[in-house]
Amino acid sequence: MCIRDRPHTDAGIFTLLAPDGKPGLQVCLNENISDISKQVWVNVNPPPPGQIIVNLGKNLHIWSGNRLKATLHRVLLDGKEDRYSVPFFYETNLDLEIKPLLNKRRQKEGNDRAPEPKNSVTPADMFLERLDKNKSNSFK
Repeated sequence: MCIRDRPHTDAGIFTLLAPDGKPGLQVCLNENISDISKQVWVNVNPPPPGQIIVNLGKNLHIWSGNRLKATLHRVLLDGKEDRYSVPFFYETNLDLEIKPLLNKRRQKEGNDRAPEPKNSVTPADMFLERLDKNKSNSFK
């Protein structure tokens, strides 16, 4: 097996993925562990023809106050045959400020556990951060 895709989360709101029926997609069950050798990865069974896979993105993760997790995923290939999928990335504008959205009713009741946003981030910031990370990893 070879890793085709570095583990990552998509930056947008969500991704719709139309796979070709071949295996290879994996999701991480314990993404909070930074040591990749200790992360638990499970195979995503290809859905039946005509069905899609939905990955949640970082924007939705932040908006939900971390209640909805961005899907940490990767693709493994065995090198025996090609694998194709068609993604549709549902994104916001690059300059939109992304910060947790607080449920006012729950906030008044004192039940809202979402942290107060200290700083907002834009999709452009997230994109540039990923480019920098990929650039530094490519020289290792």
